[in-house]
Amino acid sequence: MSRPVHDEQETFNRRAVLLGGAGAAAFVVLAGRMAQLQLLNRDELARAAEDNRFNLIVDPAQRGVIFDRFGQPLALNRRAFRVDIGPGQREARLIAADIVARALRATEHDRGEMLREVAAAPRRRAMTLKENLTWEEFSAISLRIADQPLIRAEIGATRAYPWTRSAAHLIGYVAKANEEEAAGDPALRAPGVRIGKEGLEKGQEAGLQGAHGAVKLEVDARGRVLRELREPELAARPGDGLVLSIDAELQQFAYEQFDGQSGAAVVMDVHSGELIVMTSA
Repeated sequence: MSRPVHDEQETFNRRAVLLGGAGAAAFVVLAGRMAQLQLLNRDELARAAEDNRFNLIVDPAQRGVIFDRFGQPLALNRRAFRVDIGPGQREARLIAADIVARALRATEHDRGEMLREVAAAPRRRAMTLKENLTWEEFSAISLRIADQPLIRAEIGATRAYPWTRSAAHLIGYVAKANEEEAAGDPALRAPGVRIGKEGLEKGQEAGLQGAHGAVKLEVDARGRVLRELREPELAARPGDGLVLSIDAELQQFAYEQFDGQSGAAVVMDVHSGELIVMTSA
């Protein structure tokens, strides 16, 4: 026995109303969500989009120069070239390191060391792959990284000590911060950043280090750098210089008098109490 036509029509109308209501409800929810994103969360989303468009990298501050009493530099900064690998997936970083190794015409041993170092490093942290490059090496890498967003050829600074033998024990040296030293300041893990480890470099670290800055990198969707932005408020502040009472030439003369023998010598100005020589052989 067939159903009356009016019953079928009523069932159809009921289903149409239900489907129409569901569609209308879905539209209202979607419209509400769009309104929330465009009106209520607009500033938050704009900031997120800006963050995705720009990357910040640490711009190491120039360390303060250490002088003797007559203005002779005992520790200064010299231009240095290096190549860094940025944060990224492990495989992508290994490919980038291999490109660098081939650009430098590294031996199989050196290439293997580079790859092992990259594989062991935290992938979310930028790292220096090689520093103190020659101009030829720096140029060779620069020519090959236009489409390699993880590789950065950088011009930085390295610490130099003109009076190495006679003043090394007094001045000390700088090196990368270890995990314990960098625990309170993530900037100390950045490529190119060094801290004092011994002597005056360590004892006067607060003044010599200065304040590290940052460089904004505008990147495309693939992470390739489109341009660098150096904004004044993000600029690094160089460290303060340090002038000692030491006479570098007299320090060297005193050191040479030991002629390979062990010993130490101190010369003091009896009127002012200033130390003129502090040499150790």
